[in-house]
Amino acid sequence: MIKNYFFNNWCQFDGNELKVNHYPLEFRHHTYKEALKQQAIDIYDSTSIRTIFISGGIDSQTKALGYILAGIDCKIVFIKNTFNGNSNLRELFYANEFCKKHGKELNIFEVEYEKSELEEMLFEQNYFTSSVGSGNIFQYDGMRKYMELHDENIVVGIGYFFMNRTENVCHGSFLKPSFGLMVGLDLNRILLFDTYSPHVFKYYEYVHRNTPEIQFLEKYAGKNLSYVELGMPFRPKLSSWEFLDTENDYFKLSSIDWADDHSAMARLTTGPKVICKAMGYNDNVLRSIEEHHSFDRTNIFCKVYEFETDVNYKV
Repeated sequence: MIKNYFFNNWCQFDGNELKVNHYPLEFRHHTYKEALKQQAIDIYDSTSIRTIFISGGIDSQTKALGYILAGIDCKIVFIKNTFNGNSNLRELFYANEFCKKHGKELNIFEVEYEKSELEEMLFEQNYFTSSVGSGNIFQYDGMRKYMELHDENIVVGIGYFFMNRTENVCHGSFLKPSFGLMVGLDLNRILLFDTYSPHVFKYYEYVHRNTPEIQFLEKYAGKNLSYVELGMPFRPKLSSWEFLDTENDYFKLSSIDWADDHSAMARLTTGPKVICKAMGYNDNVLRSIEEHHSFDRTNIFCKVYEFETDVNYKV
């Protein structure tokens, strides 16, 4: 059991509300690698957790890199989902390449869904009436199955930190654990890499305060720094439900979408559409899902810093 969900109680989380107690003023780390390394050290030194899940995306791979930079002998696990003979092989490709680059073994945990089992899982996790994302529901179902078979606590990476601007005020916010991303998971056995210590958040703030090009923007995803500062190769944004998509329209994208704000034409299909098609559901079910997945986002983020900028964006 994880006794302290936040290092030195810098935050408090009661399962619903989140309160920031101690957000440091000083900037200890002036590179992304330093911040990731210290984050991993804090986690391992205080919890001994060394099993970390990765997907094909940069959110999770960045966190695994923190362990590697810290010299911690971590176990890296990838969930391979299969339905009707289709698997998330493109995600697996990027996960494999990451591990080969860093000389690590990739442990593949296979989950094969039959239609009846998939339907049962969707209803059991309240997918049709909750805000849980289409990709997250498969990631977390895989984690549950893994922990049923392995007596291990695990680390996962969540990339929802945004550097925002409102008029002349810049601020940084991260997603509250009470939001749909972690609903239904045993937080006594799962630890979020990003929120355990504030090192990475403080580095995001450092970059934000010192980069006019980011202050100019109304929204910038902190994880974008993985490309420009860690040298991670660009890749299409995969959402973990692609193994259900027989049309593979995401493979035809002509541009790289490395944020979470898809334009109307950035992707021809969405998770709910793909899931409904795979299950043979009609348009009424699809409309119900899309209604629940279009929720109020005004109170799901926790602000950790803000400052005034003199960068004029009304030009």
